[in-house]
Amino acid sequence: MKRPGVLFGGLARKRIGLLLGFLLLILNLIWLWNLPIGQGDEPIRVRIERGSNFSQIVQQLQEANLIQQPLWFEFLARLNGQHHRLQAGEFQLDPRWNHTTLLNHLVSGSGLQIRVTIPEGLSYQQATARLVEQGLGQADQYDELFTDYTLRKLSGIQGLKTLEGVIYPETYFVAQESSEREILNLMIQEFNNRFIQLRLETPAEGGKKLSDHQLLILASMIEKETGTAEDRPLIAGVFHNRLRLKMKMQSDPTVIYGIPNFDGNLTRKHLETPTPFNTYTETGLPPTPISNPGWDSLHSALQPASVKYLYFVARGDGSSAFSRTLREHQRAVWKYQVQPHRNSR
Repeated sequence: MKRPGVLFGGLARKRIGLLLGFLLLILNLIWLWNLPIGQGDEPIRVRIERGSNFSQIVQQLQEANLIQQPLWFEFLARLNGQHHRLQAGEFQLDPRWNHTTLLNHLVSGSGLQIRVTIPEGLSYQQATARLVEQGLGQADQYDELFTDYTLRKLSGIQGLKTLEGVIYPETYFVAQESSEREILNLMIQEFNNRFIQLRLETPAEGGKKLSDHQLLILASMIEKETGTAEDRPLIAGVFHNRLRLKMKMQSDPTVIYGIPNFDGNLTRKHLETPTPFNTYTETGLPPTPISNPGWDSLHSALQPASVKYLYFVARGDGSSAFSRTLREHQRAVWKYQVQPHRNSR
């Protein structure tokens, strides 16, 4: 028969052994929890392609020396249901992070973002070319989306035939893995928000008889006619007066927009050749916007200056000279266009 003291001692040793084993497990979990994903302190850039599955991502991270314990990484990901939620993109990862921080970062999609600025007055083709230059999409994909119905509808502008005019000029931060549609969606949504704000904040003066589409076309023309903020309401006033009197708009930028592969030299033949965008031969506004206007031009189209001017001509310093009669305008053209050109010969 075993003595009670011996039996008790055996049970105690087992309990102590279990306790030590449990403590070792806890210590091991704490070690794993705090274990850095890599070595060193220099950030490592990793690009996860669209369509990569969880196993491929784990392998890619291992090859980048970013997870020292892949089984632990997989266990955490599956435990939290994060293994199917990792995002594509280009990420800058800190090797000092633990595995949980890495997982949360990849799930959040907080990848590197590219800063891209779209200035006022660019055409759709020029704006998307700038995106392509920054590594944000392909030109042929942007070309295909130029008339996309869903994106046109997102703008909130009825009658819009293309995306010209609704790529809002702004500085954007775009994830490198964003699709062309996602990028355009971001910019068109910004336009929609700003246009709604403009309509709410700005009483319609001269533009009260124009549709939103017509106001957008007019704003795009104002944007191309001048880079001077003070002149925009005045130019808007000229255009509104001409529309009211059913005069031709006679805007050079509209003609240029309708010339394929324009070489920078606007000739008399161009001005006399009828096209849908030639406002020297056609009455009224062109069929679509000719650029992507900013806030000031949109505001001027909606609230033009109350003036009697019917003409304007560039002075050569960025500003314009305005006239009420054709004779005044002809004198201004001579002074600011013809005479300086002759003197420079």
